Amino acid sequence: MAAQIEPGLSLSQALRQAILLELSAARHCAQALGNVSDEALHEMRKHIKRARALLRLRPRTKAAERAQHELRSAAHWLGPAREEVAELECIRALAQSELAVDLAHPLRELADRLAGTRELVAGTGALTDALRGAAAHLARAHEQLAEWAPPEQGFSLIAPGLRATYARGRKAFSHALAERSSENLHALRRHAKSQFYQLNLLEPVWTGQIEAFRDELDELTTALGEHHDLSLLSPGIGQRICLPAAADDQLLSARLAQRLEEIVARVLPLARRVYAERPRAFVARHAEYFAAWSEEVG
Repeated sequence: MAAQIEPGLSLSQALRQAILLELSAARHCAQALGNVSDEALHEMRKHIKRARALLRLRPRTKAAERAQHELRSAAHWLGPAREEVAELECIRALAQSELAVDLAHPLRELADRLAGTRELVAGTGALTDALRGAAAHLARAHEQLAEWAPPEQGFSLIAPGLRATYARGRKAFSHALAERSSENLHALRRHAKSQFYQLNLLEPVWTGQIEAFRDELDELTTALGEHHDLSLLSPGIGQRICLPAAADDQLLSARLAQRLEEIVARVLPLARRVYAERPRAFVARHAEYFAAWSEEVG
């Protein structure tokens, strides 16, 4: 469970605790080295993403920037392995979906081939090397942050970072409206996910209100995650699964294209609601929540 603000714990202390908790969890996953499972690899990347999102709430200092650089490098080490897993999971999910109900067998065969190839690659030590590389960067990030003694600034400590993340998400939404490209939609997902992780810290301040907004962010990012996976899978999927006829390839491509359009039609109205406020108003609203909660528990 990620750390949250609680009575008797200042926002500065809660932020420090949350960042270090995510770093420790990621380093624990890395210690498994070659025995790590795909699920643990996924969890490790999530902990890194959470730490990076929370770190954006910190005042910008050289130590914070160096820690962000180390975390970004750690994520890069893990990226290729996780992308392989994500592709495999997406193909297996597609085989069970209505999109490919009559093409399930060749999709399962492709998944089995990819799984076999992945096992061979893992056996060469490539995954162990990636984990060791990521672990080294995580250790250096921890060194940069372990001695941080955050000033007791109250909500003003995180207000700039909270506002910047929301503003980036709002801008990404504007770009996605103007051009509904996979790149723009993926950027929208990244910023919305960062906001999701950040608001977890504040959820106890007004559980129902903030949790409801986080649920909207979760729905948005989940749908955009499906869009991202399918958009990466779509090009050439027919050739890869050795479909018996060109018509089958065209049929699958048409179904995938239709599904991508359905996701876009669903997420854009949702994103419009999520980013309806101006960044200043968004932050001011949460500052008021925090002030009321502080008075109540203080």
